[in-house]
Amino acid sequence: MVDPVYRQALSHARKQLYELTKQSQKIAREAAKLRQTITTLERMCGETPTSSMKLSEAVLSVLTATDKALSVGGIKRALEQIGYDLSKYSNPLAVIHTTVKRAVKKGDVSEGKPNEYGQMTYVCNDIPF
Repeated sequence: MVDPVYRQALSHARKQLYELTKQSQKIAREAAKLRQTITTLERMCGETPTSSMKLSEAVLSVLTATDKALSVGGIKRALEQIGYDLSKYSNPLAVIHTTVKRAVKKGDVSEGKPNEYGQMTYVCNDIPF
């Protein structure tokens, strides 16, 4: 039989990890929002954005910063709003779609429910614990 002290310690450690994970997720969301704000303000001030995010990083940043599921079109609009340069892609929606599908396979992103137009939506996964 396992000593109740160990069971209590295990329960306490799990609760602490859960709380820290929630805090970490909140911090990650706020950091993503700040990265987007900084990039936008840099462009508005005529500066070259210091962020040299890859598309995959930018997509995750956009999905992390929002509390709602976004379609590929919604992700594209969010990237444009933060000033991410999509001009180098001849078909940005296709590239974003491929990027999101890869993130789903990696486990960074999950499919949500189709939106009112029948388009699949995506959400950033929480940090596992």
